[in-house]
Formats: sequence, structure tokens, C-alpha cells
Amino acid sequence: IPSPRAGHTATLVGGRVVLFGGGDGSKILNDCWFFDPATHNWSRPTISGACPPGRCAHTATFVAECNGRLLVFGGGDGSRRFKDSYVLDMEQWSRQGERRASGTPRRAGHKPAGKKSASHPAGSDERESIEHWLSSLGMKKYADKFTAQEIDMELVVCLTEAHLIDLGIPTLGARLRILNGIKALKDEREGRDPDSDELAESPPQPSMLQLTTKLTDAVETLSLATNSLTELLKPPPIEAPPPPQYIMPQPSAGELVPKPNSKLKENWQRRHMKRAWHWSL
Repeated sequence: IPSPRAGHTATLVGGRVVLFGGGDGSKILNDCWFFDPATHNWSRPTISGACPPGRCAHTATFVAECNGRLLVFGGGDGSRRFKDSYVLDMEQWSRQGERRASGTPRRAGHKPAGKKSASHPAGSDERESIEHWLSSLGMKKYADKFTAQEIDMELVVCLTEAHLIDLGIPTLGARLRILNGIKALKDEREGRDPDSDELAESPPQPSMLQLTTKLTDAVETLSLATNSLTELLKPPPIEAPPPPQYIMPQPSAGELVPKPNSKLKENWQRRHMKRAWHWSL
């Protein structure tokens, strides 16, 4: 029995239903199952050839004019939109046109022309369109949050991460998946091919360690510049004048000079030293 999934196709081919693709919310599937309405039994056939990459919101159309083969076209895997086509003859897959036609736009959630298909019933509205888009991203469980705020496929390209937080998308991984899908929608509407070699690759973003190192170097450079400027603007030191010195007067001519080691000379010197002390004050 196939695993639970959404965004798959189930197409009636020659009395049995062929189920292909879809997603279960965590991964995109590319398995193929047959259902027999007569016996109500599921079977998984062994099919050779180049199997299509996993995808959601694609089309699978029974083409009676091609010997009853199944044509699978388009869809997406959450980060890309496909414009390739594969044909299943119930035993082997084959890719039609190894080089994609430049005039064929990438798409997901589209509908086949002609008669009604079990994979895309007639009368599907915008809610189903947003559900198909979210299913292709593996985010169908958030479809009710989008429709409750009347967000359709025209408005979804205007959403930012802040809007997704307001919508109640709780995890960072889910928000990144949706933002990546929005970018793919914008590229598709602007005619850009995400896989084209003409697109210039965006420069690698610096790591947190590189940003921290650059910030540390900038702070050190600013600190050195500040210290140099402080030294340049510092005023020169002001030297204090030397204290005044008292010069002991010398005896004038004819003045009586006390003899050495005499009491009179000691009194004379004390008197002059006291005068020098008062003068210094």
C-alpha cells in the first residue's frame, strides 16, 4: 500500500489507476503504484528506464493516441519547478526531450487540457491552487493558515519571514522551505531560469567566525587610533620653577668676622639662617 502523501496524481489507464509522486511532508516521492478497482489491490511494479525525480503538483495524463501511455509533466520538489516530461508505457520510463525547450515555462499546480482527470478535477478553486503549491513544498498542513488570511497565489510572492511568523509557521525549517518556494515563483514569473548558467552566482556569505574576527580587528584598530590621538592632544607638562635659594651674605670689608669655632660666629650664622628661613616663606 502506498505511504500517506499529498500532491500526487492518480490516473486511470487501461482499467487500472496509476499513482505517481507526491510528498509526505518530509520528503518528495517518485514511486509508482498500480491500483486494480476490480480486486481493490495495490501493487508496486518494477519499471525500468529513467524514473522522473520526485515531484508534487505535476500532471499525469493518459494519452490514448500514444498507445495508451501516461504523460507526466512539470511539478516541483519544494526548491525547483520542472518543465520536463516523461512517458510511462507501464513497463518503462522514457524522458521526452533531454534538452528542455526554452519556450516552455516551469510550472507546478497546472491542469491538463481536454477531458477531466482524476488527478486534477474540474472546478478547482484558488484554495486548491495554494494547497497544491504548498503540497509541492511538503507544507500542505499550513494551507488553512494561508486561506484564513485570504492569501492566494498572487499575494504569496509578497510574503516575508515576518509574515510567515505572523501566520503561525512555527519552525525555521518550514519558513525557509516556503521562502525558497516563493523565490522560485518570483524567478518563474520574471522569466529567470534557476538552473541557467547565465545567472551569476551570489557571493558566499561570511561565517560567524569571520564576522567576529573582522569585528575584533576593527575594534583593535579603533582603540590604537584613539590612543594615538590622545597622545597627540595631550598638553606638554608644565615644569615648576626651582625654589629660591638664600645666599649667605659675605662680610663686608672692615666688618668684624668672628673667629672660627667661636660662640660669636655660631650666633652670627644662626641669625643669618633664621633670616633665610623667613625669606623663603
